[in-house]
Amino acid sequence: MRSSVIGRSTTAVASALLILALGACGSADPSSGTGEPGSRAQEEQGASDDGGSTAAAPGDAEPEGSEDDATDVAADDRGADGEDAAAKGATGDQTPGRTAGGECVVPEGSSQIPTGPPEVDEWAMVAGTAAPVSAQYGPYAQDGDLWTCYEHSADGALFAAAYYFAASGQVEGVHEEWLPEGDLRDEAIASESEHVQELDDVSMTLVGYRFQTYTADAATMDIVSETTVPEGTANVGIRVALMWDGDRWVADLENFGEEAYSVESLDGYSPWRG
Repeated sequence: MRSSVIGRSTTAVASALLILALGACGSADPSSGTGEPGSRAQEEQGASDDGGSTAAAPGDAEPEGSEDDATDVAADDRGADGEDAAAKGATGDQTPGRTAGGECVVPEGSSQIPTGPPEVDEWAMVAGTAAPVSAQYGPYAQDGDLWTCYEHSADGALFAAAYYFAASGQVEGVHEEWLPEGDLRDEAIASESEHVQELDDVSMTLVGYRFQTYTADAATMDIVSETTVPEGTANVGIRVALMWDGDRWVADLENFGEEAYSVESLDGYSPWRG
């Protein structure tokens, strides 16, 4: 069981191959047949007292701006190894980044679910897939292709999910950095070399997303990529689940989608192209 859970985050490519082989007749969108996009999330969870939100359909009101106390940090303020020394400002607040002890120091942001493409400072390549970078939302720590420390907000969770989608199964060290303490993490680290793949003939481009749920403790969303393999191109979606682990977003593989699925139309998804 655990081995199958560990492998969930690396299924997009295999599913794309299957979808193309079947003529885009692979697994169905998990939200199909449940009414308007996002209705499943709204039925399962209402807004919670701790700032939880449910998915809003694209075209609703624009999301609130970030909190006034969210601190912008330019990428060149981070150390070459992605670790900041948690410098103290005049107000006593810590600068977003990573401490010498490895803890993430990130700002608190808005729980408002974005309904359009969040502003991106740069799309940087991670193992062949473009991942978003923002001085506001993160990552605040970068060590080559290994990134972490994202804003504690709905936008921060989205940026974190986009990175994990790109890096999982592709970047060494991602399991150690992105899985919470426990037996699953230990097993994933031990078997990481079996899951890291070289995909020279595959390209994936993020093209859209759809939130299912968001609270201060957890976020679930569907990420869609335009996946190109020698057999052709298909839009492939996969459900990504994250949890807040004290100081950072980490992967919640127990709640990942069982497999990727074919996305025949981006209606109901928010466009966001890398």
